[in-house]
Amino acid sequence: LGGSHLPGSRLVGGFSGLAAALADEGSPPLRESIRLGTRVVGVAWSDDSVTLECAGGERLHAPACVLAVPLPALRTMRFEPPLPARNAEGLSKLELGAVEKIFVPFSVADDGAPPPTLNFLWTRGAGGAGAQWPRALHSLSRGSEGTHLTGWLTGDAARAVSGRPSSELLPELLEGLEPFQLPWRPLAVHATSWTTSPHSSGAWSFPRVGAPKDVAQALAAPLGRLSIAGEATSPQFFGTLHGAVESGQRAAA
Repeated sequence: LGGSHLPGSRLVGGFSGLAAALADEGSPPLRESIRLGTRVVGVAWSDDSVTLECAGGERLHAPACVLAVPLPALRTMRFEPPLPARNAEGLSKLELGAVEKIFVPFSVADDGAPPPTLNFLWTRGAGGAGAQWPRALHSLSRGSEGTHLTGWLTGDAARAVSGRPSSELLPELLEGLEPFQLPWRPLAVHATSWTTSPHSSGAWSFPRVGAPKDVAQALAAPLGRLSIAGEATSPQFFGTLHGAVESGQRAAA
């Protein structure tokens, strides 16, 4: 990729850009083997090979397979033979959270100063008749993007913003932040859509209450030539990118 897609530690345009770049710029065998926009609905595995059944009827055969998809997508797939009891229990004891990220460009203050990281302290009780999700913001953090601040939302607040346009979210944030009388004004609100996306249905996996300590290892237990990977299978770093990378290295070893 020549490094053009990897400034610092972030992928420009999100991680989907990596697959797109490999499909466009990889070696011919790699380009021909990548299927974008293809949903896998079935997995037939054995000690010798793996066959993937796609939604359009196509079947892909391989000597081995690393399966790394979000937990909800994994639950929709048909496995033949069915997942052994240990893997199935691991899958049933893990869940995907409702988490969203918002990106908020601000105006500069009258003196030209950009906004710093903003920390919010809210009073108890209802926040009026308006949208409640802004009250779930503990902070809007400034990174290296100048006047852009970033916030995190979980649970009902995440579901309230997931995938919605700035034209709807900006008035709600302006109303929510009005009591603080900030010298900087939000100009837009761009929210992720992890929770509402049919391909992920959430973000940041976690063990359910009562899950065994080895729940991640249980899901990732070897299945012939099939290896289940992804951040949910990382015992220490579940819910994180480095957990996903760690699981891929483990599965490919």
